[in-house]
Amino acid sequence: MRFGLGGLRYLYHGQTLTGPHIGYPLVLALLALNTGLLWLARGWGVRAQWMFRVSLTALLLTLGMGWPTLVFTQHMHNDILATEENVSFSASPVILSTQQYGAEGRGKRHQFPNPTAWGVLGLGLTGAAGLRRGGSPRTRAPQNNWA
Repeated sequence: MRFGLGGLRYLYHGQTLTGPHIGYPLVLALLALNTGLLWLARGWGVRAQWMFRVSLTALLLTLGMGWPTLVFTQHMHNDILATEENVSFSASPVILSTQQYGAEGRGKRHQFPNPTAWGVLGLGLTGAAGLRRGGSPRTRAPQNNWA
């Protein structure tokens, strides 16, 4: 089984069980593109600068925490696959999971977070940051103190 920037692939003895699931590399590419465009637009005002900071943070967290999570999950899934029989794997946008089936039909489930969801959340937060009230400070009108 291999997780990487080319997409999540579940392999067993050289055969693809499922995949590639391209959500993680797609989200990283969108976050990188979004961050780059916002970097160019940061001179447009406080909202664009705030959106740039949020997008950059989301990109760094999704890559910085997501990549080690995928490496750990890949290691755990491969250990389970090597030692257990009757195992199924599934990948959703939020959870990467394994299900081990015992002799009586019951099983043990192992669930790991899918960093794709973190990137999608980051994209949503970046958009929400643009809706944030604020902007350039307003200049106060001069007051007449003639009285």
